[in-house]
Amino acid sequence: SLVYPEGLFTLLTTSVIVLAYRWRDRPHLGVAAAIGVVIGLAALTRGEGLLLGPLLAMPWMLRHRPLTLARRWQHLVLAGLACVLVIAPWTARNLTSFNVAVPLSTNGNELFVYANCDTVYSGPNIGHWDFFCQERLRATLGEPAGDEAEKSVFWRRQGLDYAREHLGEVPKVAAARLGRVWDVFRPLQNIQLVSIEGRDQTAGRLGLGMYYGLIVASAVGVVSLRRRRVPVAPLLVQFAAVSLTALYAYGTTRFRAPVEPVLCVLAGVAGAATLPRLVERVQRRWRERPQTLHDGTAFVLGGRGGLLRGSDAWRTWLGIALVAVVSFAPVRGLYLMTGGTMEEGFMLAFPERILAGDLPNRDFLHLYGPGSLYLLAGWYWLFGVTLEVERTFGLLQHLGIIAAMFALGRVWGRAAATVIAMFTALFVLTQIGLSAMAWNGALALGLWSLVAALRARHVSDERSARRWWATAGALAGLSLTFRPDLGVAIVAAWVFLLWGTRWRDALSGRRSDAAWARASLGAVIGLTPLTVHVALVGPVRAVEGMFIDPVLRLRAGRALPRPPSWNRLDGAFQAIAEGVPPWWRLPHLPAPQAIFLWFFAMIGISLALVAVIMVLIRRHGRTPALVTLGAVAWFALGILPQGLQRPDSTHLAWVSCVSWPIAIVALMELGSRRLPRWDVRALLGVAIVAMTLLTLVLAPLFTFRHYLLYVRLGAGQVPAPFEIERNGRRFFFGDADAARASQAMIETLDALLVPGERLIVGPEDLRRTWYNETVYYYLFPELTPATYFMEMDPGLANADDSPLADELATADWVILTRLWEGWYEPNSSQDFGPDTPNQVIREQFCEVGSWEDGLVRLVRRCDATPVSADAASP
Repeated sequence: SLVYPEGLFTLLTTSVIVLAYRWRDRPHLGVAAAIGVVIGLAALTRGEGLLLGPLLAMPWMLRHRPLTLARRWQHLVLAGLACVLVIAPWTARNLTSFNVAVPLSTNGNELFVYANCDTVYSGPNIGHWDFFCQERLRATLGEPAGDEAEKSVFWRRQGLDYAREHLGEVPKVAAARLGRVWDVFRPLQNIQLVSIEGRDQTAGRLGLGMYYGLIVASAVGVVSLRRRRVPVAPLLVQFAAVSLTALYAYGTTRFRAPVEPVLCVLAGVAGAATLPRLVERVQRRWRERPQTLHDGTAFVLGGRGGLLRGSDAWRTWLGIALVAVVSFAPVRGLYLMTGGTMEEGFMLAFPERILAGDLPNRDFLHLYGPGSLYLLAGWYWLFGVTLEVERTFGLLQHLGIIAAMFALGRVWGRAAATVIAMFTALFVLTQIGLSAMAWNGALALGLWSLVAALRARHVSDERSARRWWATAGALAGLSLTFRPDLGVAIVAAWVFLLWGTRWRDALSGRRSDAAWARASLGAVIGLTPLTVHVALVGPVRAVEGMFIDPVLRLRAGRALPRPPSWNRLDGAFQAIAEGVPPWWRLPHLPAPQAIFLWFFAMIGISLALVAVIMVLIRRHGRTPALVTLGAVAWFALGILPQGLQRPDSTHLAWVSCVSWPIAIVALMELGSRRLPRWDVRALLGVAIVAMTLLTLVLAPLFTFRHYLLYVRLGAGQVPAPFEIERNGRRFFFGDADAARASQAMIETLDALLVPGERLIVGPEDLRRTWYNETVYYYLFPELTPATYFMEMDPGLANADDSPLADELATADWVILTRLWEGWYEPNSSQDFGPDTPNQVIREQFCEVGSWEDGLVRLVRRCDATPVSADAASP
C-alpha cells in the first residue's frame, strides 16, 4: 500500500529477467533493444537498476555461443544504446538545471551521510541508517551553500570522509549491511526499523516467515534447474545486485524487493520438481493402507495408540505436536491476562489458608468440593504462592481435558483425535484463562476415568484390566472431591459402560464381578480426601457448604434466564466485557443473539449425541467404538445442567468443550452408514467443516475471537492489562483506575499493618454482596481473614442471619470497593440485605484513605493506634 519506487522497480527488474530468457530462446535485435529500454527505465526508478547492465546484459549476451562474437557485440551495443536513449533526456535536464553533474538523482549522494556515522557503525543500529546523523552535522556545520545538487555533493563528502577515517570498521559494517538485507542479522529488529518507513509490523513478521521458507525452497529450485541444464544467471544476478546495493548504501529489507519474485519463481520450480513425486508417494501409501473408520491400536481399545512403536508412530506424534501448537500459542497471553478478582482470587488465597491450618466449610466459605483446594495447597507448598504457579496448575488442568479428548477420539484415527483435541482447546482455553478453577480439574479427572474404564474393558490381560478398573474408579471418585455436582455425569457414563456387563460376561465365561469390585474400590480410594474432609469439618457443615449453599441458597443470586435474553447480555461479566469488545472483523451475530442460539445448540447437540448412539447400538450392537462414543455422549449429557443453571459463555463452553468436539466422530459414524462408499477422510472433512461453521456462526466471539486475543496479547500486539504488585505477588486488572486505586491502597496498608491483624474485604455497600475482591487476601498473607465470607456471594454473605456484622466488629482493617458498582443481572443479586454491616463500618471504623473517587477505600478500627496524616494520605 506504500507508494515507494520498489514496486515499479521490482516489476521492471523482473521484466528484464523475462526478456533475457526470451532473448536466449530467440536472440533478435528487437528483444536486445527491449532489454536496454527496460534497464533504462529501471535505472530511472532506482539508480541501482544500472547494475543490470554489467551484471546481467553484458555476460548474458557475450556468452551466448550460438551467435558469432560479432553478432553478440552487435546485440550488446544496441541494448546499451537503447538504455542510454531512455536515460538521456532526464540526464540532459539535470545537467542544465544544476551547477554540478547529476546523472540520475541527488538522493544517492545524501544517503552517504545517513549510512556513515557513529550510530550506524556500532551499537544496536549497526549496518542501518540514521537520519539524525545529518541533523547533528547540520547543527555543527550549518546548512551548506548552493543548489540541491551542490548540497548533496557536500553531504556525500561528509559521509565518505567519515568512512575513510573509520576504514578499520568498514568490513564489520559491510557484513552487518549484508546481514540485514538478507535478514540473517537481527531480523526482528529489522521489522521494527522498517516500520519507520510505514511498513506494518504484522505484515513484516508474516513476510519474514514466508521469506525463510522461500529461501529453502529456492535452493532446491536452483539445484533442480542446474540438473536440467537451465541457466540461472538472470535469476541469481538479482542476489548480487541487491548485495552490492546494501554494501554501497545500508542494509534494509526494502532493498531486497527485486529478489522476491525470483524467490517465488525458484520455489515454484522446486514445487514442480518435488510435489508430484511427493503426491504420488502419499497416494501410493494411502492406497496401500486400508481405510477403516476405527483404529484398533487406540489406547482406550487396549492398544498402545501407535505412540511408541511401529512405522506409523510419527503420525501420532505429529498429531500431538499440532495439538500442542494450538494449545500453547495463546499461553503467554493467558499468563498476562486479567483474572477474576474473586474466582481466581480465592484459588490463590484459599489453599494458602489451608496451609495455615484453616479448613473450607469450617473457617471460610467454599462452594462445592474441597479436592482442588487441597491439591493446590500441596502445589503451593512445593512451588510457592504466586499467580504464575496458580496459572500453571490451571494450564495443567486444561491440558488434562485436551489430552483426554485426544485419547477418546483416537478410536476414530489420529486425524480425528487431533481435530477433536484442537476443538477442545478452543473451548477450554478461551473462557476463564488459566484460572485453576475446580470445574476444569474435575472435568479432566472425569474424562480420564472414562479413558481408564474403556481401556479396562478392552485389554486382554485380566490382571491389567483389574488395575485399570481400579484406576478408573479412583479418578472418578477424585473428580467428585473437586466438584460433587459432576456426579450426574459420572453416574450416567458409568451406568452406560457397565450396563449388562454381568449378563454378557456370564455368557462368555468371564467374571465381571471383578470389574465392579475393582471400580468400587478405586472410587472409595478416590473419595478418601472428601471423606476425611467431612470428618474434619463435620457432616452438617460439609453438606451445607457443598450442597445446600451452592444449590439452594446461592442459585437465586447467580442463575440467569433460560433461555438467555435475545436483545441483551444477562451475565454481568459479559455485558462489561462487550462494552469494549476485542478485535473481530469477520461478520458475526450480535453477542446476545449468539448466546441465545448457542444455548439451544448446546442442548440439541447433547441430546442428539445420546439419541444417535442409542439408535446405532440398537442396530449394530455395542461395538467398542460405539461404547466409547456412548460413554462420552452420556457424560456430556450429564454435565448439561452446568450450562442450564447459568447460560453465559463460560458455562456454555464448559459443556460444549465435550459435546461439540465429539460430535465430529458422531457425524462420521452416521455418515459411514448412510454413505458407505464415502472415504473416511471425506467423512472427517465434512464433519470438521460442519462443526467449524457451527462454531463460527454461533460462538465465534467467545472462542475464535478470544483465542486470537490471547495470541495477540502474547505477541505484544495488544496492550497488557494493568498490573498490581506487592512483595513479588502480582495480579492483573483490566481497568486502569481500578489498578491505580488498588496499588495506592496496597502501599498505604503495607506501611501501616501489623502482621497478625485481621482483615475483611467487601463491597462498599455491604447490603449487596454480588462480588468481592478476594485477591486482596492473597496480596496480604500476613493478615488473618476475619470473616467466613472471603468469597462474598448474594444470598449468603448478605443473608438475614449472616454473621458478617459480628465478624466486622472483630476486624482491624476493612477494604471496601466500588469496582463492581455497575453490576446488573436479572436475579436476586440485586436484592438488599440488612444494613447492620454498614452500621458497624460507620460506627466503629475510621477512614485511612480513599482512591480514585472512592473506587477503593481503606478503613481501620477507630480505637486502633492513631494514624499520622502523612502515612494515611492517599
